Amino acid sequence: MGDVFSVRVILSSPDQSANAVSGAISFSKDSLTLNSISKSNSLVSLWAVEPSYSNANGTADMEGVILNGYTGSNGTIATLSFKARAAGNASIKFASSSVLANDGQGTNILKNIGQANFTISKAAEKIVALVAENTNKAVPVPSIQIEELKKKNELDSFAKFLLTSVGKKSKSSYKIEIDDLEYPWENQDSGIFTTPPLPKGTHNIKASMTTIDDETISDSASFSVNSILVPTLTDYSKDVKKNEYIVVKGLADPNIDIIINSNRILPDGADAVNDIVIIKSNDKGLFTYVSDNRAIAGIYIITAQARTGSGTESEKSLPIKISVSTKIISISTNIMNALSMMIPIIGLLILFILLLIWGWYRILHYRENMRRRLVHTKALVTKSFNILDEDMEEQFKILKKIKAQQPLTSEERVFINQFKKDIEAAEKTIIDDIRE
Repeated sequence: MGDVFSVRVILSSPDQSANAVSGAISFSKDSLTLNSISKSNSLVSLWAVEPSYSNANGTADMEGVILNGYTGSNGTIATLSFKARAAGNASIKFASSSVLANDGQGTNILKNIGQANFTISKAAEKIVALVAENTNKAVPVPSIQIEELKKKNELDSFAKFLLTSVGKKSKSSYKIEIDDLEYPWENQDSGIFTTPPLPKGTHNIKASMTTIDDETISDSASFSVNSILVPTLTDYSKDVKKNEYIVVKGLADPNIDIIINSNRILPDGADAVNDIVIIKSNDKGLFTYVSDNRAIAGIYIITAQARTGSGTESEKSLPIKISVSTKIISISTNIMNALSMMIPIIGLLILFILLLIWGWYRILHYRENMRRRLVHTKALVTKSFNILDEDMEEQFKILKKIKAQQPLTSEERVFINQFKKDIEAAEKTIIDDIRE
């Protein structure tokens, strides 16, 4: 109780390149407290979900992308720092998790997930070792030493160390750290610790032990790994048309020869055609392979292998498969693409024509209705003026009877004639306006 310890979340994918990981972790919240999550030395270079945790719920979450992919057996994703808070059994496990392949399709290649179990005990009283007085035996001084063992092949990606110690507490275990990250050591009885595969460069190993006086002592040493980085093919087209060039990009150690091995499997089942090309990576380790000849229909299986100036070669990269199709397939594909663009346009054109027809029909229908209404109005106006004419004739007759004793004056005759003309002109004007 009270101890602080670290737990690494690691990825093991020795046979297939992985480029995305995600995990929801649950831990015993009654026994453990999660203090922090470290991203130091993590394979993840782009976090989709930043590492976070909740001690109230006993959970931690993380999700990220490994650019260029990872192939290996001991890659660090994150390091969790826990504190033992109560005695008992504690567990740390995955509630859910996934590992996606670096194949451009996001294939989940997760097969197994691990679980960590811990026993938390109550703080024990310090055991005081009593040394008998007047003894002639010398009391050895506790010590620990790390000695690097010579490798058979200097280009191995791992290292071996012999650990010797004096005054180590009985039944206690060594604690091994590489670059400040703790690594498990299963068989400690042999005294030989073998590191997991490590990237090229200088590393630091630290070994700690508990003495019989319950003190912790340690020793550290620096060592180098000169392994050749296995090339990674990072960018290529899976579908290439006949007579086009095949282009593949990748990443390896800087300024090193890259052996490109291309095997073409013919569609008729004939023997495969092998082609080997040697190119060189640049100062940043990037390389680009362009086929010497135009592609022929078939399936191309391509691998890459690094080679030093002394002739030492790395392992081959994971193979990639490129399918080269014929022009007929290309033409049909172009036709389908063209049709997929034309069909919506044709549909819109048909809809536009239908809207025009509907609009023209509505206009004709409106004009016909208007014509019928105007004809009706014209007839009504004509009828009204006819009635007005009859009424006027009646009034003129009455006026003539009244004036029978005395003839109409010239002014009266002019008024009557002019009044008739005005009525006829008004009727003609209204009828013409209705017709227009």
